[in-house]
Amino acid sequence: MIDMDFRMFGLFSKVLFFGIVGYAGYVAYDLHRAGYFELPDIPDGSYPISFTSGFRAIVHGVDATEEVMYDAPKWFRRLNSAVPERRFLGIPANVAPWFASSWSNCYPPTAEERDGYYASLPEETQKNLEHARLDGVCVIEVDGDKMLRGLIFSVPRV
Repeated sequence: MIDMDFRMFGLFSKVLFFGIVGYAGYVAYDLHRAGYFELPDIPDGSYPISFTSGFRAIVHGVDATEEVMYDAPKWFRRLNSAVPERRFLGIPANVAPWFASSWSNCYPPTAEERDGYYASLPEETQKNLEHARLDGVCVIEVDGDKMLRGLIFSVPRV
């Protein structure tokens, strides 16, 4: 007869259970910190992105190369997944602290806006963004007025 000690199996089950619960807790905390629980409704073809600086944006008008998540629920869509060949950089504008955690809407810039925003950046930032492409101008609507929240640039992944 095979003599097995099932206490080891019990320990393994407990470790596995607490590992799964711990990982789920970490994912929930990370999603909360990034603001995804406060994400407003977004139309199909728009993608949210949240930066570690606290800058949160919903990007509209994206030329997505991967349309796998085009109409997925809002919590599963990510800009990085829609355009995997580019890395996105967010430059937040200086806003009042009570606007810092709000989601902004980003649209592709016009040629005039692109030139104007590049010219308004500090020289050091312009040097750092030498091969970057301006992909989004992000605004928040406050009392009917549009306020600049930030800019989204992208660079090719190498």
